[in-house]
Amino acid sequence: MNPTLSSRARINLLALAALACLGTSAAHAAPSIDAQGDFLSTYTGPRDADLDARFANVVIDPKAATVTVSASLAGPIDKTSGKFYVFGIDRGRGEVGRDLVFRGALGGEPKIGSGVRWDAAIGLLANGQAVFFDALNPGVVPLPAVTVNIAGDEISATVPLSLLPSLGAELKDYRFNFWPRSQVSLANTTVADFAPDNEDTRVGMAGRRTAFRMLRSARAEAAACLGGAGADVTIRSEGGVEVMDVSVHGLPPQTSFDLFVLQLPDAPFGLGAYLGDVETDRRGQGHQRFVGRFSSETFTVAPGSGLAPVLHHNAFPDAQLNPATGPVHQFHLGLWFNSSADAVRAGCPGDTTPFNGDHQAGIQALSTRQFGDAQGPLQAMKP
Repeated sequence: MNPTLSSRARINLLALAALACLGTSAAHAAPSIDAQGDFLSTYTGPRDADLDARFANVVIDPKAATVTVSASLAGPIDKTSGKFYVFGIDRGRGEVGRDLVFRGALGGEPKIGSGVRWDAAIGLLANGQAVFFDALNPGVVPLPAVTVNIAGDEISATVPLSLLPSLGAELKDYRFNFWPRSQVSLANTTVADFAPDNEDTRVGMAGRRTAFRMLRSARAEAAACLGGAGADVTIRSEGGVEVMDVSVHGLPPQTSFDLFVLQLPDAPFGLGAYLGDVETDRRGQGHQRFVGRFSSETFTVAPGSGLAPVLHHNAFPDAQLNPATGPVHQFHLGLWFNSSADAVRAGCPGDTTPFNGDHQAGIQALSTRQFGDAQGPLQAMKP
C-alpha cells in the first residue's frame, strides 16, 4: 500500500475496506473487552499481535460535539505497516453497511459478520491517517485534520460528531464494533478480529470524571521506605461501567504489585476486593487499566452466611464461611507488594500479608489515605 494514499482510487478502496466490519444491535454497554488470540477462522493474514483486538471503545461527547474512538491491541502497533483499524458505527441503519460488505459482493467470500451492523465507519491507519465512510452515501472522506494517536498497543482519534448524524437512533443508542484488517482491502479474509465477537456494543456517553493520587502508605512512611512513590488515578464513566487508569511511579523497578478496592485505606482495611496487578518497568513506572464499578455504587453485601471455597491453607487460610453483613461501601484503593521479598529488596519491612491471590503478599505500598476513612475518592464518581 502506498502510505501517502496519493491516488483517489487508493483512497476509495481504503474507505470501503474500513467499512467492512462493524456493529450489531445487541444492547451491551461500552467498552468492549475481547479475548486474546481469537483470530477469526476466516482470516488468512499474519497473526501479528497488533491485529488481535483486546479493548475497544467509542465515546460521544454531545457538549464538545466530538466522538472519540480508541482500541488496544495485544502488542505494539507497527507504524510502518499497512494495517488498518476500523470502527463501525450503527446510527439506526446498520444493516446497510453489513449487507454492503460482509454479507454482500464487495467483501467476497466467505461471508462473515452476520451480527455486525454499521452504517458508517471511521478508519485509522497505522501510518497515522484517518478516513470516514458513510454506507448510505458511499465515498471515502479523508480526515486530514484528525490526529491519530498511536502509543504502543493503543490507537485513538477524536472526530467531529457532525460526521455521524442520526439515522433513527438516539445518540445514547448508537452501537459500534471494532475490527483490525491486515491491509487495505475489501476481502473478508483480511479481517483479523471483531470486538465484540459478531455483535455490536453500545457507545459510551461522556459522563462524570474524577482524578486523584495515591500516596505512600502509612506502613511504608513509618518504615522510611518508598520515598517519592505515588500513583495518578483517573476514572471516567462509560455506559454501565467505569474505566479506571492507574499510573504508578517511584516504585522499585520490574516489580509486581496488587491493587485492591478497600473500605478503609489503612489497617485494619475493612472489606477489600482484589482488582488486579500492576507491573513496573525498569524505571519503576507502570500503568494498568481496570474496567468495573468504581463509583458511589461500589459495595460488598452478604445477606447471610454460607459455605465458601477453601483453596489456601497457609498463614492466611481461606475462611470456610462468610460473615453476614449489610451493604458496605468501598471507596478507597490500596496497592501491595506482591511478595515480602520484593518489599525487603526495596528497603521496606518483610511482613507477609494476605493481599494477593495466594495470600502471601508484602506490605502495602500506596493508598488513598489522604482521604478520610469514610470519604474515599471513589465516592466522587456518580454512575
